Amino acid sequence: MVQSIKWAVGLLGLGFMYSVQSKVDISLKRTGDAALEHRIAINVDGVDSGILLQPYVVDQNIAKDAVENVFPAIEGNKPRTDIRSATRYGKTGVITSTSGVQALKGGASAWIEIASGAGQPVEEETNTYPIASLEKLLEFVEQDMKLFEATPEMIDRVKHVVSYNIQGGKMNRGLAVVESVELLMGDQCTPEIKEKAIILGWCVEWLQAFFLIADDIMDDSPMRRGNPSWFKNPGIGMIAINDSFIMEALIYRILKRYFRDQPYYLDLLELFLEVSYQTELGQMVDLITAPEDSVDLSRFSLDKHTFIVKYKTAFYSFYLPVALAFHVCGFKSTETDPKKNVFEIAKSILVPMGIYFQVQDDYIDLYGDPSLTGKIGTDIKDNKCSWLIIMALSKASEQQRQLLDTHYGRKSDADEQVVKQIYKELDVNSIFVNYSQKTELELSTLIENTKSFDPKVSAVLNNFFSKISNRKK
Repeated sequence: MVQSIKWAVGLLGLGFMYSVQSKVDISLKRTGDAALEHRIAINVDGVDSGILLQPYVVDQNIAKDAVENVFPAIEGNKPRTDIRSATRYGKTGVITSTSGVQALKGGASAWIEIASGAGQPVEEETNTYPIASLEKLLEFVEQDMKLFEATPEMIDRVKHVVSYNIQGGKMNRGLAVVESVELLMGDQCTPEIKEKAIILGWCVEWLQAFFLIADDIMDDSPMRRGNPSWFKNPGIGMIAINDSFIMEALIYRILKRYFRDQPYYLDLLELFLEVSYQTELGQMVDLITAPEDSVDLSRFSLDKHTFIVKYKTAFYSFYLPVALAFHVCGFKSTETDPKKNVFEIAKSILVPMGIYFQVQDDYIDLYGDPSLTGKIGTDIKDNKCSWLIIMALSKASEQQRQLLDTHYGRKSDADEQVVKQIYKELDVNSIFVNYSQKTELELSTLIENTKSFDPKVSAVLNNFFSKISNRKK
């Protein structure tokens, strides 16, 4: 209980002692897509109280306001409700609870549990951030940069690069590290192990941000996660290339700081380096296969598409989080028999799962509901080596092929409509549905077969699969 309130207090960066004794309803709501501004709304016995805060870039004045204006409202002698919190790494969105643990609706950077009348009054004093929070890692980055004679201006810039680029996404990859460790360790998942999992989760998101900064430059993408791409911001431009290098370098500074004394430290280094290399190979083939200014459908093939999505997406999005969790939980990667090596077993399922995930993305780009996906698909106009165009090319008549050569990868709506009409004629939609049913059956069978090897490993794989099965967005 004491540890729990430390997380809650640490989230705001406060240093105070509090006892909670009232009926409380708390929600954390994001107030805008562009701003990192949130509102904690607290309803105490029917009386509303609340405060705006930035949960990632903590302002001490805001923290002070929280102490003076929000938390005093929770005092009282009514039947006590204990407010407890645990860092639930990196989510954003809405959470609400009145009793017990409620399901996240979109998530938040922390979840709040309210357990009516349980335990003793909660009291704890702290003036530090949770060790695994983004704030704490940024604090480390600042101290680490000072070792290299960094000026305050340099430090502020790097912290801004990190804050801007690492936030705003769904954080699925990073969360997967934490969830996998929890499933593997069960009741033996100590706070120390959880902290290590969260830090590694942030490292995965750091890696994702490094990739996205560079990818946006290469694709000349104007927007990312509802905001201007980093290099499109005033005064940034091609400086963003070096910023992406710094983002990557910080991963290894963090690993050194928090894992150098661990027996699996070298394994972590090799894993991040190898996955980065694999992703870069996938990006290279993607770029040379489908340059936007040079449409040549003869370059497209199913083998090439599989290579691109396997290396560009599957390894770092699916295999990396689970492999990191295995290392934290003490699994060894030295087993030579692939049928007994948990890393190879997981890879043999997670990589095909990642390929399937990307095929789903290709399908959703065209057939998805924009009200669910939040975007209009552009793969046809962008000359993407999509699974859909590859299926169409494999089924097209000579006349349809000529039309695809003429209209695919062009920017006009009229060209796009010609391609969509050919997809309709070839019933590409049904081709995907049949592929999806077959692939999901194969994956579920493979996962089921791992139960005899290790039920907890099977649970980790099933956790991944449950999130992508029949997804619509």
